Formats: sequence, structure tokens, C-alpha cells
Amino acid sequence: MASQGAIGQRRSRPLRVESNDHPFFVTSRIVEERFWLHPILTSALEPPNRQGRRLCDRLRRHADKRLDKLVKRANALRSPTTPQLTLEVAREIARSAAGAALARAQERYDVEVYGFVVMCNHIHLLCQTRHKNLAAFMGYFKARLTDTVNLLTGKRGPLWARRYDAEPVLGDEACADRMGYTAGNPSQANLVDDASDWPGLNLAYGLTKTQELSFTYLDRTAWHRAKRPGDLRPFLEQATLVLSPIPSCEGMDPELYRQSLHTWMEQSLAKVRASKRGGSARRSDDDPKPTLGIDAIVQAAFDTRPRTPSFRRRPYAHGPPERVREHCHATLTLIDDFTSRSQRYRDGQWDVEFPEGTYRPPLMRAA
Repeated sequence: MASQGAIGQRRSRPLRVESNDHPFFVTSRIVEERFWLHPILTSALEPPNRQGRRLCDRLRRHADKRLDKLVKRANALRSPTTPQLTLEVAREIARSAAGAALARAQERYDVEVYGFVVMCNHIHLLCQTRHKNLAAFMGYFKARLTDTVNLLTGKRGPLWARRYDAEPVLGDEACADRMGYTAGNPSQANLVDDASDWPGLNLAYGLTKTQELSFTYLDRTAWHRAKRPGDLRPFLEQATLVLSPIPSCEGMDPELYRQSLHTWMEQSLAKVRASKRGGSARRSDDDPKPTLGIDAIVQAAFDTRPRTPSFRRRPYAHGPPERVREHCHATLTLIDDFTSRSQRYRDGQWDVEFPEGTYRPPLMRAA
């Protein structure tokens, strides 16, 4: 669980330190909180729950009409060096947009993915690096997803609001808590009754039928090398995403892990509802506020935003209070060391060595 002490609450962006010693809980938001990660643009509208799939099937014709209208408008704005999309190709790459971006980043940077959910205006990711390359992994993932969303919509410029939050997850209990929060986020946000009804992408080991999922993406590099032909279908490639159990559950029976995952989701939902009621002991099923529902989610406009966007102070780390305090103390010590070395570097000492897991600061250039 996250520490509630003052030392564990984030007041500013901390120095980013790469580490392979623990998982990271990553959150990244869309510019102006707009719904550019809408399920129609980033997933197949195929939730794991059978009832949810039936509701989405009923809305599929409406989704295709919206996507077709959007793509035709985008095609009219494209330059000659940008692919002209048909509805068939647009549907194929839209249903895999977020999954393909993550799968390609995983293949390139060898990162373990435990859970991943794509909401309409932000993403949550629980992962762990093996080569201290979280920044490169996230940069590649966000760039690929930006390319696809901009291709589908015709929009230009940045998709993401700012740099992502990467919070260390310290301890097995904290990792299980973050796993439950990630997989259960659609129900915690009061969008659907059951997180498995979410029409967007919601992936976790034990939540899906298979732990290796294939996604389709348009290889624009190959398309350019082929002199930009009109038919894009030969340039649709496959990328495979591999999901892993959290470190403390490696080797666990898959069915037992699935049951544990649903328990973590229920516990996380209860915590979120209790916090929204100000810690009231009232039962969660007494909460009168209804969920938004699949129909309203699918029919929401792409460029809208929530009426009351949620901005919460994020902790520096998740875990037992004593471990969070140790982590914060070590980080403060590292910041002092990094600041001292940065000043020497900016003063012209080019051979200065920086602490492991950190990056050289940018140099100020004259105008």
C-alpha cells in the first residue's frame, strides 16, 4: 500500500533514476485530458467479458461510421508522403494501436509487462526493466502510439501532456495493490460495473485468455521504401506482447493467479470507493452513483474531456512506510550528489561521472 506520510507525497517531479531492482507504476496523460485514446481509436472493442462483447457488437456499426468519417476528413488533410487510409486498414490498425505500440517497445527494450490499461485520456502500466532503460522504452512506446493516433485522426503535434510519472513499487504487497489498481481502473473510475466489461484495452496476466497477444501495425518505413504505393495491406505487420505475473507470483498456478488478481481488484475498488466517501465505513454497494456504461463510453466524442478531470497528488513510491522513507532518503542523497556533479559539468568539467541510473543534464546554449 502507498505511504500516507508527508514524506511519501509528491510535491514536485523527482530526479528520474533508472533501476532494475523493483517494478514501476507508470501513468501518462493526454494533452488537455482529451479522449484521444478512445476505445474506437486504440482497441478492438472486444472486452474479456461476454456480456461486454455483446454490448460492443451492438455498437460496432456506430463505431465504424465514426471511424470512417474521421479517416475521410484526415485523408483530405494529408500530404503526399502520408498514407491514405481506407476504412478496412484504419479499422485494423485502430484495433491494435495501443497494444502494438507496447508490444513493439517490449520487443525492442526487453521490458516485463505485468499490467496495462488504456483509459480514454491516460494510461496505467505496471512493468519492470532489465537493462535500466525505462525512459527509452516509454519514449518509444509513446512515440509509436502518437504516430498511429495522429495518422487516424489527421491531428498534428504532441499527444501527451507532459513527461510520465514513474513511481517505484517497493514490496510484494505494494506490487499486488498496484496490479489490482491497474486492472480494475475502469470500474474504479465508475465507468463500468465490471472492469472486464471495459471496451478499451485492459491487459494483465490472468485477466486475458492467453498471455501472448498479437497486434497489427502499419510499417510506414517499409511503405516509404516501396515508393509509397496505394495499397497498404502488404505493410501490415504483427507484434507480440508477452504478459508476466508479478515477481512474487512467478510459478504460481494460472488459475490461482487469476483468482488472486480478482481479489486484488476487489480490494483496490473498495479502497478507492472508501477514499471517495472520505473514509466512511459505509458499504460500497450503498454508493448511489451509477456507472457511465458502455454506450456512453463508445459514443463519447474524441476531442472532449471529463467535466471534472481528476488531479491527485501522487506518492514518490508505493510500499510500506519504512521502505518509502528509506527510498526517499536515498533519493535526496542522490539528488545532492547529482546536483553537485551537474554544476561541475556545466562549469566545463566534461569528464565528470554521474550517479548510476541518472542522465547528464542538458547544457544551456546561447541564443
